[in-house]
Amino acid sequence: MKRSIHPGRISCAVLPLVLGLVLAGCARDVPPSPGLNTVGDLAVPSLAASWTLRDLDGNEVSSERFKGKVVVLDFWATWCVPCVEEMPTYIALQEKYRDQGLEIVGVSMDRRPVADVKRFVEEKRLNYTVVMGDEPMRLRFGGFEQIPVAYLIDREGVIRHAKMGIADPDDYDRWIRSLLQ
Repeated sequence: MKRSIHPGRISCAVLPLVLGLVLAGCARDVPPSPGLNTVGDLAVPSLAASWTLRDLDGNEVSSERFKGKVVVLDFWATWCVPCVEEMPTYIALQEKYRDQGLEIVGVSMDRRPVADVKRFVEEKRLNYTVVMGDEPMRLRFGGFEQIPVAYLIDREGVIRHAKMGIADPDDYDRWIRSLLQ
């Protein structure tokens, strides 16, 4: 008799492994190529999708605003420990490279009220743009299942690197510098 494995059992069995890798800060380079690239199980479009979201004051912010810049598009949430651990790196990178054309955009995937996210951002003294993400935005960027997820986008709008989890700050600095040159 042939034995079948229930798909739910597989995901439950690998969930601790996947969660462990995310919390440990696994990061992986994704070289640009036509169509879709992958990061783990994440399908990543080579060309960054255009988007319009609201910032913490309710103003529309569009990807058009960042044309010609190198952009780190970071999906995060206030409750995500690795996301919060990585914020000082983004603050430092934004400070270091802003004048050379770097823009970091934090996409909050929180379901909390915007006022709570705004208070959190002020407490953490984030020096970069923060917008409220939504399901269509998540789907435009590969439909990832966990955060943090970040995309490094060049001046032409091509995704040059993507990562799940925390990247080594020196690696991220090197990736950004290579795109700013």
